[in-house]
Amino acid sequence: LSDHHCFTTTMLRLMLTMLGVVGCNAAAFQVHVDCNTGLDSAIGSVEAPFKTVARAQAAIRSARQANSVESSRRGVPLRLSVPAVVQITGLCELGSTLVLNDPALDSNVAYVGSNAALLSGGTKIVVPTAATAKGAASATVQIDLTKYNFSEATLGSLSGRGYSGGSACINVSTFEPSPAELFFRPDSPQSAAGARSSDSAEDGARCRLARWPNAQATPAATDWAKIAKVSANQELVIAGVTAAQLSSWQADTASGERGWLHGLWSWNWADSHRPILAVTPSNGSIAVGNDDVNRDVNPIKVGSASGQGGNVYAYNLKSELDQAGEYYIDRKTATLWVIPPPAATSGGSFHVSRLNGAVVSVEAGVSNVTFQNLEIRYARGGGVVVNNAQSIVLQHCTVSDHGMMGFNVTGGTTCGISDSNVAQNGDGGVILFGGDRDTLTAAGHFAANCTIHHNQRWIMNYAPNVLLGGVGQVARGCEIYASPQIGIFFQGNDHTLEDSDVHDVTRQCSDCGAFYMGRDWTYRGNQILGTTFSSLKTIFPGSLYPSAVYLDDQLSSVKIAFCTFDHVLGSLIELGGGRHNEFIYNTLIGGASLHVDDRGGGGSKCCTGGRAPFSFLTRVPYQSAPWLKYPGLTSILTDSPCTPKYNVISNNVLCAGAAISGVTPQQLEAWGSTMTNNTKGKC
Repeated sequence: LSDHHCFTTTMLRLMLTMLGVVGCNAAAFQVHVDCNTGLDSAIGSVEAPFKTVARAQAAIRSARQANSVESSRRGVPLRLSVPAVVQITGLCELGSTLVLNDPALDSNVAYVGSNAALLSGGTKIVVPTAATAKGAASATVQIDLTKYNFSEATLGSLSGRGYSGGSACINVSTFEPSPAELFFRPDSPQSAAGARSSDSAEDGARCRLARWPNAQATPAATDWAKIAKVSANQELVIAGVTAAQLSSWQADTASGERGWLHGLWSWNWADSHRPILAVTPSNGSIAVGNDDVNRDVNPIKVGSASGQGGNVYAYNLKSELDQAGEYYIDRKTATLWVIPPPAATSGGSFHVSRLNGAVVSVEAGVSNVTFQNLEIRYARGGGVVVNNAQSIVLQHCTVSDHGMMGFNVTGGTTCGISDSNVAQNGDGGVILFGGDRDTLTAAGHFAANCTIHHNQRWIMNYAPNVLLGGVGQVARGCEIYASPQIGIFFQGNDHTLEDSDVHDVTRQCSDCGAFYMGRDWTYRGNQILGTTFSSLKTIFPGSLYPSAVYLDDQLSSVKIAFCTFDHVLGSLIELGGGRHNEFIYNTLIGGASLHVDDRGGGGSKCCTGGRAPFSFLTRVPYQSAPWLKYPGLTSILTDSPCTPKYNVISNNVLCAGAAISGVTPQQLEAWGSTMTNNTKGKC
């Protein structure tokens, strides 16, 4: 170290003696936080820790500002980037979002947890232990939330949130924070990536708003009721609901919170929430209001055994509080009723979400911040939200139980999450957007060695466990499972899903895919490598079974190689009219089919104004120099763009009765694609 640097760091050490700063030759100074026993009036040392993370952040900022003043006075280079470590223990209930928004003062910091440190956007509440021991409907407990400083104004309200797909992309900006929710945290929660968590284990600790029909631990057709009749003014008759129930729903709506319906109204791949406006037991009708969704959820259809749409369940109804884990909040009186979940008999704690935003927000220009060995839970918004920052990384963390997505990155470079568990979030798991599509500059965001599951509590469709958008993101070595619809969604260019295990997704949808991408000729350079797809099935019968890989409406240039498809119920790949796709060197186990079609109509029939994918070409400068790396794209409009040319299905191994069906080599050749050297073998 230079003399100047050592002097500056020594001055910093002297200024921070009361904070337990390390010496000049150390890599970082440390500040200690014990959210259970610390004091913000303390000095932030091991022996005298702060109580809040906000106080630790303020101490680091003050020290760095003092260092800046000393550097300026002596005319030496400014050294604001001396690394800092915040050591955290205990339950840390944040009164407001931890905002890192000063590039000079908030960068180069590691937030490190120990002893199950929890950054919470909620409030811990006490549920009598006698009630948790019962574990049955008779164990209903009433809790006055005003004792925890909740009120009608602070509890929030339900909204008509829902599906935001369409136009080849997911618009996460339309996602909405949840109202206050109840969560249960076992005494020994899963704290990082590890062994697969079963549906029954997750369900044993889950809290859900009182609903009908009751939900099963593993999704089942009985979780949904069928719409039997629909009138023009959105009055519904729901099959199976009794007159006595409707009378209770009518009373619920009149005396307390409004009930709601969550529906797959028109299609089994588009959902939304609608308020119950009125209930008429005499004729069995339920009048519903509008949602916040403007496409694909209308018209409301009558449900059938094999058709699309017409599936609903009712929730937020006090009279339906009858199952362990269910709860109801009267927001007008700030009163909670709950039947503790089965896991509560083994100990744990209850928490009500409070923060309307995220637990952590990292903003433009901040860089080199890590969060390690932390649980991050119970915000009504997202867990960790990062905007236009660099190298913000979560390691060995649990990011769970938020109203929106778990980890959400927009813009910036090289941000990611590794060796972590992302689960039980409301509107998706890991969302990574970044890069420049005009120049095809990659952002390099990543998810690595994570378990990502059960992340669709509010929005079921087009709120995937993993979403890679923009240019150049990677999901590698992840276990991705337990979603009602899409497990992984790509939009943009040059993304990679690699060496991952995708299973038990697509469980409550039709005409959907474990991996989905679609509707844009310019989404190119994407690949799925060395990944296993298994246990893909749906609770909805019919012909539109899920696909493992769904390349919708002329999506092109995806390479699927060295993957394993193990007893997939639907299609291995739905190749919907696209081109330059490769399905090579894969292993197919058990019954399997590939579906390839020319849904664009052949030739140039899809090249009319307002039709995808032709209308999407203007989104990017696809004929400019950076785009020349994609074969055939710059000249696509003069090369029969609506014919599925240049696809390759070759060198795949079929075993345990697997057979390629649904398309013939002759048909592919007629379109200008090839299917060769696919052989039977042993697995």
